[in-house]
Amino acid sequence: MKRRVSSLARTCGECHACCVELTIDTPEFKKDPLIPCAHLKGGRCGIYNTRFKICREFLCGWMLSPELKDSLRPDLSGILMLAVAQASLPQAYRPAGNGMQFLVIGGEAAITGADFADYVFEQVSRRVGVYLTATIPRAMLNPYLEPFVAANDREGARRVLREVYRLLMASGKKKGFLGLLPHLYRIQLEKMRIKPNRL
Repeated sequence: MKRRVSSLARTCGECHACCVELTIDTPEFKKDPLIPCAHLKGGRCGIYNTRFKICREFLCGWMLSPELKDSLRPDLSGILMLAVAQASLPQAYRPAGNGMQFLVIGGEAAITGADFADYVFEQVSRRVGVYLTATIPRAMLNPYLEPFVAANDREGARRVLREVYRLLMASGKKKGFLGLLPHLYRIQLEKMRIKPNRL
């Protein structure tokens, strides 16, 4: 499904990740997550000229961020980037503006690709609030990655991305909040255990 044009005249091209991955819950249209939109036909929006308002107005992080490489388009990178409102971030990360949520749609390999890992590293170095999610819950990455950014340890940051992703995937298989508690506890333990390599 194509959307309105960003400031760099980017288009979605062959990507329709948002048409599959996201939950849509508006009065005019509803869609569950991980279910292809009923109007998606042969990889294209079948009602493009009359598509819903939410579809016309939505732009993923790749469309909104002209500095991102083409390789980070969601269908190519396996990462769907979504803006996080500045007001919803922890106070320490609000001065940098809106945050970013990285929804992993391409499996573990997507988060350790050099382009993505480097982009996350740069955002953390700028004190942008960043989150990683593969299921529910999501985990704020900054507290995990800031020691690695300070040590300029990119390989360590990739290791942390991989570990947090694995823990999120494990937690997403549990039902209810009580089922998530052991995994949330493990995420906190991992944050304390993993240390950066100092250069």
